[in-house]
Amino acid sequence: MRQDMKTIRLSLVSAALLSIMVFAVTPFGTQGMAAVVEESGATPNAVNADFESSSAAPEASGSRIWHCWYWPYVDYLNPNLYDANEAMHRYDSISGADSRGWEHYAHGPGGNPDAEGWWGHCHAWAGAACWEPQPLASKDVSGVTFRVRDLKGLLVEMYFTCADGTKYELYSSKPSPGLFMLYLKNEIGNYNSMHGESMGFVGELYFDQPGDFQVWNYPVYKYHWSGEGSATSGYSGYVEIWAANDSPNVFADMTSLEDKDAAYFKYYWSGVYFNDGIPTDSGIWEGSGPQDRPDAIWRPYYADTYTKYLENTQLTSQYLAAILEDNSGTFTDVPSDYWAAGYIDKIYQAGITQGCGGGRFCPEDYVTRAQMAKFLLKGRYGSPYEPMNPYKGYFYDVPFGYWAAYYIEQLYDEGITGGCGPGYFCPDDPVNRAQMAKFLLKVLYEASYEPMNPYKGYFYDVPFGYWAAYYIEQLYDEGITGGCGPGYFCPEDYVTRAQMAKFLTLVFNL
Repeated sequence: MRQDMKTIRLSLVSAALLSIMVFAVTPFGTQGMAAVVEESGATPNAVNADFESSSAAPEASGSRIWHCWYWPYVDYLNPNLYDANEAMHRYDSISGADSRGWEHYAHGPGGNPDAEGWWGHCHAWAGAACWEPQPLASKDVSGVTFRVRDLKGLLVEMYFTCADGTKYELYSSKPSPGLFMLYLKNEIGNYNSMHGESMGFVGELYFDQPGDFQVWNYPVYKYHWSGEGSATSGYSGYVEIWAANDSPNVFADMTSLEDKDAAYFKYYWSGVYFNDGIPTDSGIWEGSGPQDRPDAIWRPYYADTYTKYLENTQLTSQYLAAILEDNSGTFTDVPSDYWAAGYIDKIYQAGITQGCGGGRFCPEDYVTRAQMAKFLLKGRYGSPYEPMNPYKGYFYDVPFGYWAAYYIEQLYDEGITGGCGPGYFCPDDPVNRAQMAKFLLKVLYEASYEPMNPYKGYFYDVPFGYWAAYYIEQLYDEGITGGCGPGYFCPEDYVTRAQMAKFLTLVFNL
C-alpha cells in the first residue's frame, strides 16, 4: 500500500547518489591562484581560491534517476503507451479496463490530431525518475508479463500531472549560476539536501534542434563545475551536468545509468561569489541564447498515492499496486529469507528510509541518533512530514545546515529528547536498545508518557531499578520486542538498522 492512516510513503532518493564533499588545493595554472577540488569521501577544507566541484554518479542500477522513452503522442514515433502489446494493453488484460483507448484519445492522436512529434510524457518521466526506483526486471501479474518498459511506462503515466506548476516541493525559474550550483551541491551533492539524502531534480533545459531551440525536462543526477577568480571580485567558470535521457526508444528497456548515454549540458558563468566553498545566489550566465543557461529546475512532491498525479481514469490503485509494488527488487543485501526482510520492506514502502546507498540497506549497521530522529518523526507523522520550525541552535554539535538538524530540534521541542548531555545531542553516536525503547514509547504516545505497570522481571539483564526497565517491559507487553534471546534484552547493545525496521513496523503499525 502507498498510504494508510498513519504513514504515507515518501521515497528518499537512493543514497547511491550520495557524495561527501572534499576540498583540496591543486595547481590551476594562474600564478598565485589554486583550485579547490571536490571529490567523494573526505572532509571539507575550504579555501578562498579557485573552485572545482564534482558529484558522484549513482553507484548501481536500481537507483532513482533512470533513462526512459518519452512516449510520444504520435503514431509515427514508437512505441506509444497505447500501442498493441505495450503497457496499457497489458494493464487492460488483467483489469478489464480500457486504459489503452483512453490513452489513445487523451495522450495520443485520437484527441490530438495536430500533435507534434515532441509532444509526449517527458515531464512525467522526469518527475517519476526523481522518486521511483529503476525497474530492474519483468514482473508477472495474473499471468501477464510486465516488462521493464511497461513498468516504466506505468510509473510515468502515474506522474502525468506532476508538472502543472502547483505540485513542486522545489522550484526555481531562471536561477542565477550561483543558485543553480547551490541546488546541485545541496540536492545532488547532499551538502544540505531537503530530505537528508542525495536526490536528483528536474532541469528544464534547452537543446538545439535544426533551426529551433526546444526546452525539455531532464532528471539531473551528476554535476561538475570549475572556476577561477577571487573572493573580492567573484569567480568565472563553467558548470557541466549529466541527466538521464529519454531518447532513443531503446532507453525504454534500459536498466543501467551510464554517463555515455546521458544528456550532457555545459554552461559558462561569471560573477559568482562563494562563501567558504559554497556558491551564493549570484553571477550571470555567459551567452545570449536560451541554450546558454538552464531555464528552470523543479521537483514534484512524491506521489504518495497511485492516483495523486494520475490523469488516465481507467487506471486504478488496485491494479497499479499489484503491478508496481516492489519493482525495484528492494535491497541487494537483504535476501528474501533474511529474518527482517519483511520489516525492511515495510519501512521502505512507507518511505521512512531509502536504504544506505547503492541499492543496499546495510541491515547490520548501527542506527545513529540523527538517523533515529528522522525515523521516529517520519513514523509518527507520515513520510511527507518535514519539520517547519526555524533553526534554533539547541545543540553545539548540531550546527545550522546539518542534514538532520530540523528533525533533532523538533524531537527536542516535543520533549522526546534532551540530548546526550548539556548542550549536546551526539548525532553520530549509535543508539542502544534501552534508549530506543524509551524513544519509541514517547513518540508513540506522548513526551510525558511513563509506563505504569509494576516491574515483572522479564529479562535477566534488566534488573529492578535499571533506568529503562519499565520502558523495556512495556515494549515487551505490547508485543514489540521479545528480547535478544531467551530471557535477555541486551539493553546496552546498539540497535541495528534491521532491528530498527522491526521496531518501527510494529510501533507504527506499518
